[in-house]
Amino acid sequence: MIAAVLGVFMQSKGATSLIEIGESEVRFLIGYPHHGVPEVLYLRRVPLPSGAIKEGFVKDRDGVVAAIREAVKIDDEEIARKVDLSIVSLLLPPNGFKVYSCEKQTTVVSPSNLIDHVDVSNVLALVQKEAVPNGNEVVEIVPSVFFVDGGRLFATPPLTTVSSTLGVRAQVHTLPGSLVHSYRSLVEEAGIRTGRLVVSTSGAASLIHSYKDLPQGYFLIDMGKGSTKVALIGNSLPVNSVLFAYGGANVDQEIASSLSLSEEEARFLKERYGYHEGTRKDSDVTLKSGKKANLDDLSKAIADSFLNYDKYIANSIATIQRDYGGSSGHLAPFPLIFIGGASSLIGIKSLLPRTIGNRKAIFLVPQVMGARDPALASMLGFVSSDGAYRHTHASGAVGVSSLSRLSRDA
Repeated sequence: MIAAVLGVFMQSKGATSLIEIGESEVRFLIGYPHHGVPEVLYLRRVPLPSGAIKEGFVKDRDGVVAAIREAVKIDDEEIARKVDLSIVSLLLPPNGFKVYSCEKQTTVVSPSNLIDHVDVSNVLALVQKEAVPNGNEVVEIVPSVFFVDGGRLFATPPLTTVSSTLGVRAQVHTLPGSLVHSYRSLVEEAGIRTGRLVVSTSGAASLIHSYKDLPQGYFLIDMGKGSTKVALIGNSLPVNSVLFAYGGANVDQEIASSLSLSEEEARFLKERYGYHEGTRKDSDVTLKSGKKANLDDLSKAIADSFLNYDKYIANSIATIQRDYGGSSGHLAPFPLIFIGGASSLIGIKSLLPRTIGNRKAIFLVPQVMGARDPALASMLGFVSSDGAYRHTHASGAVGVSSLSRLSRDA
């Protein structure tokens, strides 16, 4: 699913409101983090016109903007009174997503050498000014560690610590500038200002990090409607990703063609019955239109569509492995975590033999009341990480580059 997520901060209990612009619908969610776990207060979905968003490109601006405006109409008066839609945070799709590492150091301003907020802002501003190759822009800076005199290390800003210098090592998340501006302009056209920017892959990784029984290093496979994103996650942070234009809609088209059905009927059968190995009992069903369909034929059509799907995912994993040094044997044991609407297909695990192989495969279903949908993983992760220390880009400014592309540090 290609998506942008907008986060609006509620002025009550630290809650956050989000809008996700997918290829088929706009989703509006209000939630807040509770001990690092997302809690959902409100969820609404508004369908988009067919083809309004395709592979991350906006094809029907008016249709998308109208859906955003409709989605944020809250029918709960008590919640509506607490929501401030004057500024939003924006969770962007990972098309062209590149991650870099950067290390910077600054002199502490105070004569007493006590580190203050201004020093943190100054050192992150040095990272912010780095030029990004190939027309990308900084979306988010994720500090890995802060360091001070004597080599002391801190996971969070070392406020009030005595040191003549403050340094930071950080991940720098970047996206094509054209994509950033396109999605921000949709929000602004709907009458809302944008604030925090986050890549959707980062949001999903935050959700997975909130589950202590899940690994910190893995391949994340986000199976959407029109596209699929495969990302390498190391230490619970995205390192690299590959995107290809194949998803749940392609499976629907294969079913529709094979069974002589509409895509809507094909999608209904897929979601209701899924894939089944072998012959089913009572395999004939009658649709609302009066058409008849055979569930064994449905399983065959799904299996045929997954011959390509399985190959595309496996090739994407191999591409990432090559980028990290030949066969990257140290990545071989990394498990696979699947999210996205298409990953909820009944029987999907047996359809991905080439992708899964000997790896452990986890098909994530968020354990969140009212939002147990893998398509909501990025939104829920954004909520769970709200309040975590981040520094995001807002102005588009660039400077002199010393960024290093992450490679083998998964």
